[in-house]
Amino acid sequence: MFRVIVLMLIAVAVGFLHVYPDIKFLHDLGPGFKGIGFLGAGDEPTYLSRIAGIYKGDWRLANPGIYEHRNDPIIQPGLSEFIFGNLGKNFGLSVGELDIWCTFVLPTILFILFFKLAERLSGSFRMGVIIALMIMVGYYWLSPNLSTILKSFNTRPLFFTRPISPQFHFIPFLLSLWFILKMFLTNKKHWAILAGMTVGMLFYVSVFYWTFIYAGMFVFLLIQWILGNKKEKWKDIVLVYAISLIISLPYWFTALELSSHPNYLELFKRLGGIYTRAPIIPLTEIFAILLIISGGYLGVIKRDEKFWFLVSFAIGGIGCLNQQIITGKTIEPYHWQSYTNKIFLVMAIFVLFHGFLSKWTKNYPPGTERAGKKIIFSLLCLVILFLGFIQQNNYYKINIESNRKVQTMAAPLRWIEKNTSKDAVILTYPPHLANSQLITTHTEKYVYISDPFFITSLLSDREIEERYLFALSFFGVAEDKAEEFFKMLDGGLFKGMQVHAFYGGNRMKNQNYIESLKKQYAKLQLKDPISLIHKYKVDYLFIEGNLEENLLYQSQLAQSIYKVYSDENYMIYKFKSDHRRKNAQT
Repeated sequence: MFRVIVLMLIAVAVGFLHVYPDIKFLHDLGPGFKGIGFLGAGDEPTYLSRIAGIYKGDWRLANPGIYEHRNDPIIQPGLSEFIFGNLGKNFGLSVGELDIWCTFVLPTILFILFFKLAERLSGSFRMGVIIALMIMVGYYWLSPNLSTILKSFNTRPLFFTRPISPQFHFIPFLLSLWFILKMFLTNKKHWAILAGMTVGMLFYVSVFYWTFIYAGMFVFLLIQWILGNKKEKWKDIVLVYAISLIISLPYWFTALELSSHPNYLELFKRLGGIYTRAPIIPLTEIFAILLIISGGYLGVIKRDEKFWFLVSFAIGGIGCLNQQIITGKTIEPYHWQSYTNKIFLVMAIFVLFHGFLSKWTKNYPPGTERAGKKIIFSLLCLVILFLGFIQQNNYYKINIESNRKVQTMAAPLRWIEKNTSKDAVILTYPPHLANSQLITTHTEKYVYISDPFFITSLLSDREIEERYLFALSFFGVAEDKAEEFFKMLDGGLFKGMQVHAFYGGNRMKNQNYIESLKKQYAKLQLKDPISLIHKYKVDYLFIEGNLEENLLYQSQLAQSIYKVYSDENYMIYKFKSDHRRKNAQT
């Protein structure tokens, strides 16, 4: 009972660490808080926008940001968003409130799941807690690169602070690993059935999780065959494959629909996809696997089902990294390295370390050994939690001012939500992406430009270019200022991850591409900007600052819009309906 209390206290502490920036933000702002939660984790607004899509009834989430593409084929499965979006909606929570609750509850649950898996593998309560703490709190510290560790410690939140991925995705992933381990240890069919169901769920979470599970089970089966193990575990593994594949059938139908779309290849490239058969040789992972195998054969850890479970899934992770040798293409393989492979290897190395520690201390007097372990365990827990608190506090300090400023958007966002039609499309100025993301997060409306719903959607490259160029032209942005926009992220606003080289991919000739954008933009200066902007649906302008001061104000522009909202920070204009009809016909 005492251990259960200790475990729950640490789990709650881990949950509090994750939600600490949100709580401190509410406390520090007091009456200045206007309903826009604390943001700073990478891609956090994107995931919250997808949850907001569920709030407005868009369960498919093909593209919750861009009106014309809301009925495109499904690209990213939305099981996680569907579950939590409906929970939040039914409990009457705003997206921001739901995010705060999830940031406390889900890390608490994840800590317990990590603990259960680690305790079973190591055979130690204390080591299970330490492993779970190191993954949940010290994820970014577990890197061979010191500069990465320091940068993460000073600027990033804890890894599981971000909503949906990895915050929710790891729940079915860890459950799958737990059920498979129990299946290997007990040979009972109900564990295989449960494993098949949770692995089937992973198809609707992310490709990186179910492929890791499939590869690990295949390697385990292969090792058992090589060793001549007569235990009929292959039947249970086949059962897991069969159940999960049946559950995944709708996934394959949507994948087929997606792959047949004319813009699919452009999407694949924007996401960093490359065509290659070049192998990926992760030396750190290979070294870790060799250590684990050596530990088994040197007697540091017992060579039982748990040992082969660790070895099989560690090798399977490397197999996932090299699937392109067979398929001829890969996309964002670092997700395997930084999500599934890294976390699994961390558990395996700590299990190996525990075996070594147990052998080293077995000759100590029992009382001395127990007392020493208790002291070390207590100190490690306190140090990890304290360092996690420092990291979260550093992250908070870096992002507090930008989040404080964003509160000024609360009033215009409320106006948009209450006074515009459900299918309204808003164009933001300046044409940066933060305001667009907040609109899709805190209202049920659509936007004209939006990075996450451009790069990760089935818009053609041409349409992405047009939307950006038309918006810049419409707002009268000078060519030299437009060039600065083109150069952001080395052209990444237009081409996404395609501008970077990943594992042998050819780096795009960025300067040539930027020059082509400059030429296109120069030609647009000879055309009517209002006709251009209305090639795609747009109803309102959301302006940060004063329109007359910030823009090269044109009389033609003034005749096509009228002001519907203004405060000291923002203005909202609406296009005149007759002008929209005229340009739509044009």
